[in-house]
Amino acid sequence: AIIDEKSESECASIGCDLAKNNKIKIIIKGNLHTDILMRTYLKKEFGLIEGKRLSHIWHMSSEKLQKPIFISDGALNVLPRLEVKFHILKNVIEFAKKTGLKKPKVAILSGTEDPIESMPSSIEAKQLMDLGIKENLNASIYGPLALDNAISKDAAIIKNIKNEVAGDADILIVPNLETGNSLSKIM
Repeated sequence: AIIDEKSESECASIGCDLAKNNKIKIIIKGNLHTDILMRTYLKKEFGLIEGKRLSHIWHMSSEKLQKPIFISDGALNVLPRLEVKFHILKNVIEFAKKTGLKKPKVAILSGTEDPIESMPSSIEAKQLMDLGIKENLNASIYGPLALDNAISKDAAIIKNIKNEVAGDADILIVPNLETGNSLSKIM
């Protein structure tokens, strides 16, 4: 059903009300300013937070990709700590499952494939992977991975990276907002 509403704030309210009443499972933002949707979504009258941390998910598709990819978080959490990244990880896995992926493959991005002290995002990627495995999230999780090794089987083979995620990721967890925002807009 299409609800033809011209007002952005009213459109956000309608979407949040539909979610509150379980008439929809996912809110997907199109040509609506993020701040308007988020301001509405956070209103207590809708009760949509349920003690969870909010995170943003980009759904990206391209002729050059073999399948759509989810990128999180490129719009809400600027420089998330490990505990916030864990919320982001759980949120995007839950979202991916709602789209039909039974056991999504998650790549935790950094600028390298090895955890090294001089690149803090690589250390956190390894910690996040270990935490996801320990918490038994129903997903294949691997990190750190550089972007090329996450989405290109050829790149993973050249670097001799062998795991279930390398070259076949469904989800990319980025180290910070700038990375996610730039990556999504470049794609």
